[in-house]
Amino acid sequence: MRVHLQQNASVENGGPYRLALFEHITSPTALVLPIEELIHLCRKYGILSLVDGAHGIGQVDLKLDALKPDFYVTNTHKWLCHSRGCAILYISSEHHSKIKPLITSWGANQGLHAEFIWQGTADYAPYLSLPVTIKLFNWLSSNDLSSLYSRNCTLAQRAGNMLSHVWGTSLLSLDPDMFAAMVSVAVPVRQAMSAIDCGEEACGISDLHDDLINKFSIEVPVFTFKGRKYIRVSIHVYNCWDDVLKLASAVLNALGYQLGSDAFNRLQDYIREEDGTVDGENE
Repeated sequence: MRVHLQQNASVENGGPYRLALFEHITSPTALVLPIEELIHLCRKYGILSLVDGAHGIGQVDLKLDALKPDFYVTNTHKWLCHSRGCAILYISSEHHSKIKPLITSWGANQGLHAEFIWQGTADYAPYLSLPVTIKLFNWLSSNDLSSLYSRNCTLAQRAGNMLSHVWGTSLLSLDPDMFAAMVSVAVPVRQAMSAIDCGEEACGISDLHDDLINKFSIEVPVFTFKGRKYIRVSIHVYNCWDDVLKLASAVLNALGYQLGSDAFNRLQDYIREEDGTVDGENE
């Protein structure tokens, strides 16, 4: 992407790019992109930056005034656990006068907030209740949200390392900085019955997904990326280490592995070594 952005520097009066759109945390692959560097490059080469941060708020510590994107959008119903229908649009102050809602309604030509606040007969309950959700997260973290994000990230990375070891596979990326509270782990080879693949490079429905939810009451996205199937593990405040151990065992069972197999032996060895706990997360 850097090469493309640099094209703007070699063209008089600006290059071919006016706006760059990129994700903060990719879905379904769960990779954290270096948005600080990307935003800096956009500013350097005169390109507006629009960040899709659907998985951002509630998963990572967002300091938008420091990042300084031109635009950032995020959904509160994902990692902030709020109700659907409430998204957040951040607009850098230098663009406030340029951005208009698609619907002209009350507050027209009276400033950014006035123009966006009343968009017809929508359900405003998700907006009005958002402060309560924020208070809940502050309470859960003892007013230290960074510690909550760090706890989830640490447990997710530990989960990825354990699952890839037990299953004899690998993480989608070996760079720990590319994962936050989600981690993508390659699925081991099925031992019984032929797999029914969804046939796309990135998709969320498969036979393994259905088996995990129907037989083990475990909900995780299963997707295929570049010909290989992965599970995306998400860790939030309500997850503990036991959940990860149950997922490790459920996947092996669903794929036809037997007790006494190398994979199950690695799981049992891991449980014995760790005594079933990680930093108190089994409490």
